[in-house]
Order: sequence, then C-alpha cells, then structure tokens
Amino acid sequence: MHLSYDRDVAELRQGHKWNLVSNALSIFSVEDRDGELVRNISDERYADALYSFVQSVLKIADVADAWQPLQARKHSTFMDDFQEFLRETIPEERMAFNWCDPQRDHTRKYIVDCRISGMPRPIFLHGLPNDSRTRDATLTLHQCQKWEIRHHAIGIFEDKTLITRNVRARYHDVSDKSFPSLSSDRDKILLHLRDHLQERLAPNSTLSEHT
Repeated sequence: MHLSYDRDVAELRQGHKWNLVSNALSIFSVEDRDGELVRNISDERYADALYSFVQSVLKIADVADAWQPLQARKHSTFMDDFQEFLRETIPEERMAFNWCDPQRDHTRKYIVDCRISGMPRPIFLHGLPNDSRTRDATLTLHQCQKWEIRHHAIGIFEDKTLITRNVRARYHDVSDKSFPSLSSDRDKILLHLRDHLQERLAPNSTLSEHT
C-alpha cells in the first residue's frame, strides 16, 4: 500500500504530522519504503501481520486533518463569513436568513440562504462554497421559477474554481448574477447590492458605507 495516492508524500513528511505517522508505523512494525508501506510476515502469521498493518493505516488516517488542504478546511467558516458580510452591509430588518416560501413549502425543502426584501422583486442570495450547496441553490431557484415567485437571484461563491463546471453552469442557468469569490469581490458585491437597494430603501434606512 502506498502512503499517499493523491498527494506529494513530501508534503506529509513535515513537522508534527510526520512524527505522528512515523510513530504509527513504528508501533505496528510497518516500514515506509519511499512512500510504499510494507509489513513483513514472520512464521506465516498472516492474520497478525494483517491486523498490525490495518491498525497502522487507521492511525495514519487520524492524521488526515493535519494535512488536509487549507481550502477544504475553510469551507466550514464560509457561511459564517457570508452572513457576517451581509449583516455589515444590509439593515437587519430587510433580511431573512434560511427563508422558504411559507405558503408553498411547509416542509422547508427549498431554502434561500438570505432573502432581502423592500423592493417589488426581492433578492434571493445564496452562499456557494461547494458543489452540494450550489446544487441545492439551483434546485431552489428552479422551484421558485415554477412557482412564479418574483425574485432577483444572486450567488456568491467562496471560490468559483472549486465548483465543478457543469454544476456551476446549471446554477448560472437560473441565477441573475454571481460573484466568483466573497473575499476578492466584496466591493463589486456592494455596488451590485446598492444598485438594487439604495433608491428603494425606507427613508430612514441606508446601506452601511464601506470603503
């Protein structure tokens, strides 16, 4: 068995994570031969050797989080960043997070991450960190179109390049506007929101000013 099938082994041979891997190999008498894991069998004790080999692999798997790509780890915080950005930008009373149509969707199957109200055509805003959430947003927008719910659909990707091309294309078929990245497109997102909101705001309500 190879130590890694989808990564440069040199990436794993660094710092504390390599100490953990080396310890797991040593405990169960498994040898690392340039990335190939080998467990010798003595006295025809095949079952014992297999057990030790499997245990070493399980121990190494426990180290996976230590060398998981940074981009994958960031996904867990993206939706928090998405909501924080909106709260800094739009008056709270105009937003409804995790909104669904109360008349047509009693089981809450079709969720809009944030519905922004106060204009004839409300904004349906989705945060899109991965393929799964992008598919969900696509299905929701398709259903809203079937129900003839007026809306302006905006999607904000965490990183557009991480989304499978066909998944991204299907989302674009049902959305009005999307932005490739929250972190790099904040100013563009603000300008787009202002275009749709500023002249329609209530007299005492304004978008937060950002520079």
